[in-house]
Amino acid sequence: MLEKIKQNTFGHFRYLPEAAGFSVKTDQNLTIINCGLGSSMFNIVCGNCYTEKVQNIVNEFKGQPFAWWISPSIKSKGLSKKLLEHGFVTETEERAMLCDLTNFESSANQLIKIDQVLNRDQLEHFIKVLETYDATARSFYEKLIEPLLNQQEKLFVGYENDIPVVIAILFISGDTAGFCRIYKLW
Repeated sequence: MLEKIKQNTFGHFRYLPEAAGFSVKTDQNLTIINCGLGSSMFNIVCGNCYTEKVQNIVNEFKGQPFAWWISPSIKSKGLSKKLLEHGFVTETEERAMLCDLTNFESSANQLIKIDQVLNRDQLEHFIKVLETYDATARSFYEKLIEPLLNQQEKLFVGYENDIPVVIAILFISGDTAGFCRIYKLW
């Protein structure tokens, strides 16, 4: 299951940048996503590499902030040590939560109306929530064309009294789906 979570998370990082035409380089163990937006939300390295490649990867970003995601399934103390030597900090550790939806019963309490983003107006609502976290969100998401909004990655907006207050991103990969990001205004 851990491998499926890793594939889903890393697939989420790669999917929209690749579809929108940003720089995405992938080899067997490493994906480098450089959206050129000056944000670690959209400039991401995920995976493992030999420690001697770290400086070359840092150079690719030309001083832009970026995040390096390492799956718990990757047991590389050498890589972690090398990243710390290059000034990286462990900003956060993500946790995965699993739910078998076979017997899941939804609550009837519907304080928030949730819509899938399928058009430009809904995308604007999605961006407004996200840009409170990262000002570069608009530059990224405005590059998306409407057919991309209903494929492997699905965007959602939650409304309270018709005001967008929460967003979520669902990524589907094979027989696995995961909410990769959830942001709220309140």
